[in-house]
Amino acid sequence: MMFTEKISLFSIAAKQYLYKFKASSMIGLIIMQLLGLGVTLNGISRFVFPSVIVQGYSNNLIFLFSLLWVVIIAAWRPDRLKKNIDFTLVSNRISSALSDLYLILTFCLLGGITASLYSPVLRSLIYWGGGDTLIIHEGFRIPLSVLGLDILSSVCYMALAGCFAYFLGTLYQFNKLFIIMIPAGIIGLMRQESMLKSLWAFFTQESSLILFLVKGVLTAAVLFACSVFLQNRIEVKK
Repeated sequence: MMFTEKISLFSIAAKQYLYKFKASSMIGLIIMQLLGLGVTLNGISRFVFPSVIVQGYSNNLIFLFSLLWVVIIAAWRPDRLKKNIDFTLVSNRISSALSDLYLILTFCLLGGITASLYSPVLRSLIYWGGGDTLIIHEGFRIPLSVLGLDILSSVCYMALAGCFAYFLGTLYQFNKLFIIMIPAGIIGLMRQESMLKSLWAFFTQESSLILFLVKGVLTAAVLFACSVFLQNRIEVKK
């Protein structure tokens, strides 16, 4: 008697994701965030007046260092050697790409949450280690609603950047000439000042949270769909 078991695409991708996540390390994220914290403790802005010096602090650098880590990890995921390892499991390119997406989103979630939580940590370090430093207490404590919004926006930006980096990594695997074409395209885009400002405003100056999330999710979905399409065009491992 023979039995057949129907295996879904998402269950295969989930198993691959667990395998990849267990093989991953968060040490890189910790190091990048500690580097950002060390730089931030020196102050990111300084205003000198005749009788007082005003020093400004922000966790923006910690967020940027975390974002850089996510981008590096995401761009490295489409590497052909890593993709070949996927074929040791029951998989195809779609399940492999889905597991990569799950992994990138997990890293974005961890990076966004921890980067945002460094904000109260930074305030505590300045408060307890400031010595004779006078602190402007207005706005010093962060409301939970503001912290939650910060976490949500940080995760969304990291997911958007991660999917974009994954797309660029896929382009490079599709054709090695893209290692020249991608920087050239970025340089060309930077010269189009009006277009660059429009793109920046489109993603960073949205006043509606819902529209901001819709923009981020749709853009990330399009980038990921393009990555899957290109990966399906790459010659399957023989």
